[in-house]
Amino acid sequence: MSKINARSPYYLEYVTPTPPSPEFTCTIANLSDYTVDTNGTVSLPDLDYGYIESFTSTASDFANDKFAAVSVQTVRTVVFKIVIPDGFSNSGGGYLLCSKDATQQVGACSGGPTTNGSIPSQSMTAGGDTDTVNLASYFNAGSVAIAGYRIVNPHKSFVNMSISGSTLTLTSLNVGGTNVVYVQAFDNVANTCIAIQSISVTVTVTNDLGCTASTGVDSVGLTGGGVAQDGTITNPSLIGTIAEIRATSSGAPITSLLPNNGINAIPAYLWFVVTVPTGYGNSGATLVCLREFSQPGTGAPGFDCDTTILTTQAIYTNGTIKTGDSTIGTIETTVPIKFEEVSTPTQRLITFNIRVPSGYTNSGTLYPCIKSITQPAQINPCSTSTNIYYIQQSFVGEVPEDFCQNSFGGASTTIASSASSLGDAYNATVCSTVFGTTTAAEPWFGRDKYYRVDSFSNKSSISSSSGPFHIWRISNSGIVTEVWRWDCEGGGNGFGFEI
Repeated sequence: MSKINARSPYYLEYVTPTPPSPEFTCTIANLSDYTVDTNGTVSLPDLDYGYIESFTSTASDFANDKFAAVSVQTVRTVVFKIVIPDGFSNSGGGYLLCSKDATQQVGACSGGPTTNGSIPSQSMTAGGDTDTVNLASYFNAGSVAIAGYRIVNPHKSFVNMSISGSTLTLTSLNVGGTNVVYVQAFDNVANTCIAIQSISVTVTVTNDLGCTASTGVDSVGLTGGGVAQDGTITNPSLIGTIAEIRATSSGAPITSLLPNNGINAIPAYLWFVVTVPTGYGNSGATLVCLREFSQPGTGAPGFDCDTTILTTQAIYTNGTIKTGDSTIGTIETTVPIKFEEVSTPTQRLITFNIRVPSGYTNSGTLYPCIKSITQPAQINPCSTSTNIYYIQQSFVGEVPEDFCQNSFGGASTTIASSASSLGDAYNATVCSTVFGTTTAAEPWFGRDKYYRVDSFSNKSSISSSSGPFHIWRISNSGIVTEVWRWDCEGGGNGFGFEI
């Protein structure tokens, strides 16, 4: 460490730089082991970061998440929709689309397990309802015994799937609709075929679907999206299908807005015409949902942190900071330079010093902008989640006040967490458990919603007269971002406080 001069309070510390990891794009997601078997079934690839929400292909024979069989080897291109985990600057953007090619073979295998009839369609109600299937009844062994079964679930925010022995358990989440999932049977003999069964799953939500959540109505959940300075519209994610976009509630369909050529950002109001999917009380209905965006202008006379957008910043598991980019100005330095490795996801505050470009009153200066980023753990986050709690799946809240406006069952679904107690859960990891056990499985897909959590399996329901209980807000990657103590006694929205 060297002091600049005798009167200066500033020091320079020289640190040997660590080579950065690859940028968080499809490269850092690192899709591997993606295959398409002779039946046309897509085996989901493994990812280093994030997880697959769904996938699609433009091939004419692609339907129900699989391809048709082919008579010649065929290259299959699939676009995977990946939920971006916490710890990257574009986490708020929601999704990353990554293409991957695989060659579908012809007659590359022989023998092996075969199917026995078809697995019947399964129907469940939303919020933790379960169905079980005895897979041994729907697959026959080849020359050797079936070694195991493999899940292919392209709809992880719709239904959970787990296998114990030959029993498949399907658990509904909080989204209605009908989707197709798959189960494969395999043996351990080289070059034998894999048998595949499709299962049509319908999840029914008693409530209607509306633009916002209220008593007896679930929210379509418009998240993400935006309007660029040139008027380009990026659609938000939601439940349902966007049929058209309007500039007024009853206006004609539009595809973009006029550019904002002014200096400052302006509000941009868009009405999304949404078709309600199957599984809801008002299935097939049309909703017109308003969402307000901020459309940026061409610049501002004075540069500050609202002038620019920091993009593609991240912290890697080794503690290296990815500087990323800013939409306006150049990031020259960060404070600190690097963090130590961590064994649990850890929230970090980083100062990005941006050189202000010409055209601003403070051009040429270094302007500090602070950003909060989660540093991912060096190990599997669920490996340290050994404390058992119980979560309520039949209702999720947009805000804590929602819990006193709806009546629902108790917290009875087992979860594993690194939280030491219900009140000391901020930044803890929440994981689902292997069916019938208390072993942590994978991070809980929280959708950034609020959940009632208890320390024991509480079958009692919550209503407007219920006493105190705990609420956790859980991110897409299973991280607890808010902890609340809430009480519905006294009616209305109840009362509580964030811990």
